[in-house]
Amino acid sequence: MSDIVLTTEQIKQLLPHRPPFLFVDAVTRLEPNLIEGYRDIKPEEFYFAGHFPGLPVLPGVLMVEAIAQIEVILVCKVREERRGRNTLFAGIESVRFRRQVSPDDRLLLSVGARPFMPPVEGMEGKEGIFTLRSIGDARVIKGYAARCQRALLVGGGLLGLEAGNGLRRAGLEVSVVETFPRLLPRQVDTDGAAILQRLLEQMGFQFYLEEQCREVLGQGHVEGVRLSSGRTVETDMLLVSAGVRSDLRLAQETGLDTEKGVIVDDRMETSIATIFAAGDVAQHRGVCYGIWPAAQRQGEVAGTTMAGGTDVYEGTVPTNTLKVLGIDLVSAGDIDAEGVHECQVAADPVKGVYRKLVFDGNTLIGCILLGDVRGRWELMNAIETRRDIGPVKSDLRGDGFDFARLR
Repeated sequence: MSDIVLTTEQIKQLLPHRPPFLFVDAVTRLEPNLIEGYRDIKPEEFYFAGHFPGLPVLPGVLMVEAIAQIEVILVCKVREERRGRNTLFAGIESVRFRRQVSPDDRLLLSVGARPFMPPVEGMEGKEGIFTLRSIGDARVIKGYAARCQRALLVGGGLLGLEAGNGLRRAGLEVSVVETFPRLLPRQVDTDGAAILQRLLEQMGFQFYLEEQCREVLGQGHVEGVRLSSGRTVETDMLLVSAGVRSDLRLAQETGLDTEKGVIVDDRMETSIATIFAAGDVAQHRGVCYGIWPAAQRQGEVAGTTMAGGTDVYEGTVPTNTLKVLGIDLVSAGDIDAEGVHECQVAADPVKGVYRKLVFDGNTLIGCILLGDVRGRWELMNAIETRRDIGPVKSDLRGDGFDFARLR
């Protein structure tokens, strides 16, 4: 997409005819006279964002209030990628508003999270160290991997394993360093993780569990790592997948109360009235969820409240329905990794199957379904609604159980 310049008069003509909210899905360079008097804004660096008839449409990025007067200027610093003769929009780096705020304004903060880079000696300044958060990151990793034979992943979570599988399929030898004694510590318990690890080892993965990277070795580029046990592992590239942290830069500059995330109440309102937060950046009742179902529900509550309605967010049952390297996995609610609840377990390591149902009395409170996900929707619904399933509880052990009985 090439730069598009709109005059002041064109923008003034378009804004009054837009609905109360405006989806940002086109990016337009600001004409210099639009930003006169605004400090720290350079015409060649910042853009006006808006959806105008006839302009190329990109996926929705964020929403801004549209008003008749050209008092609102949404200042977006963007990244671009050049592909042949075209300049493509690659993402917004920062957003700033420039105008006097009205008491009726509401702001939703949904800036997400950033990859966490653990402090490791020797990591600074070396070539071949990556994190994966965007399509741009993926392209860079793919290009670098083409000249490598070995890759080391720091973190045995979902993203790390999926990225590792991509590198494995590209012909690299892939090793994984994980701090916990098992893979996917948030999604599976010890027995389920052992079955999953066996399947992945059969694919060619090598694992170093209960280990940490203490030092990155090499002169100018990565050549290996030294682990907490003292062991040295050689590698040509390092992919850090050690989780994410809420992006608190804007919130802290604004003076919002923060801990792990931006602290919100049940209405998703922050410590400053009229400012709301949702998604990976939000911390509700001490929890930063970092999963899509939570972000979706939080956004719904925040939007309703900002529009003058009444709604409350009461938390989200952690639920993951996904494929790990082609292996079906469902993990929901309390997986009882500590073994304190009543459970029904069926395992077949040879077939790569592990099914675990966790109970609190006659209430199903969690499940792990690995390799065999029969009844997943009915089971997840029973966990979310916390209804009494006493009449069918003992029958759940049978292979031929009709999960429609849980509805």
